[in-house]
Amino acid sequence: MFSGSFTPRQCLFPRLNFSRRCAQDDREELGEQSGNIFCKVNDFASFAPLAVKLQCTPMDNSTKESLLNLARAAQQNAYAPYSNFKVGAAILLENGEIFSGCNVENASYGLTNCAERSAIFAAVSKLGGANVRIRAAAVVNDHDAACSPCGACRQVIAEFGPDAIIWYQGKNGIQESTISQLLPECFNL
Repeated sequence: MFSGSFTPRQCLFPRLNFSRRCAQDDREELGEQSGNIFCKVNDFASFAPLAVKLQCTPMDNSTKESLLNLARAAQQNAYAPYSNFKVGAAILLENGEIFSGCNVENASYGLTNCAERSAIFAAVSKLGGANVRIRAAAVVNDHDAACSPCGACRQVIAEFGPDAIIWYQGKNGIQESTISQLLPECFNL
């Protein structure tokens, strides 16, 4: 799509309507493709915890790439001193807002929180559970190891997005599944 090399803190994404705008000198317009204006943000990781709105309606490749890039940025903030396995996630809600999260480990392993649930809990904290409807989620890790959402995360995703599309690192690159494929008979009340 675009040529050039980028450091881990530089990502390409369709221009998003950030709740806090980046400074003009932190971004560089790279051109248009399919109606989306792409920017390079030089310090993209600083936007990871922010909620953003994605302006495209269809689930196209630019939506997927935007979510993956936001997940990669969130991954940079992971607290993983025990496993050294950093994970980032980004969720797209039906209202267009995007939330990101990272894994946060604890010496008492059961208290560790996954990236996917961190992103979802951030959305619920900001919007209230009744307003969180997940349309899509992207999950990445710093080892490029096959890593779909764990069972607990699948259940939480299903709670807020029974028809959600999930992009995650598989054995042969990024895989796409629906949450109902990953958790065919989820618990439901």
